[in-house]
Amino acid sequence: MDYVKVVALLNTPDTTLHEDTRREILYKLVEIYSGRRGYLSNLSNTWITEDAIPFLDEHGNPRGDKTIKEHVVPISLMVDALLRAGPVDEGGLKQILDQGRTVCIVTTEEDGRLNAHHRSRMPEGTVDFKTELWARYDSAGISQRYPLLDLLEIRRKP
Repeated sequence: MDYVKVVALLNTPDTTLHEDTRREILYKLVEIYSGRRGYLSNLSNTWITEDAIPFLDEHGNPRGDKTIKEHVVPISLMVDALLRAGPVDEGGLKQILDQGRTVCIVTTEEDGRLNAHHRSRMPEGTVDFKTELWARYDSAGISQRYPLLDLLEIRRKP
């Protein structure tokens, strides 16, 4: 998919698409780009909280309904950034989208805490997604998190 053309089309001043339609299309674009469809589709940007580790099987897949794959930066904020960006080149678009690729496997209890504090926004005073990527988690008291790839490597070693 040519993401640049999609965003350029949605951000043209003469577009006849309603704001909500543009927002919905961009939301789907971010979902597709970030690999939301499968837990292990984007391993290099997948993290896991300490409390969620016991719910992984031997291959690193979450078991049952005790965990959720959650975007560290809410998708709605990524959509806002894309709408504000106006016309962007491929590098600028990739930079915006890459900020939204980081996901974290959390327990359902942790997801509830995140939603209670900052469901679709960052904590007040957060200026930059890159430098304050984990601000929502810190605000919800979720400080122990690890790259999933590192955890899987440790499990593979005899």
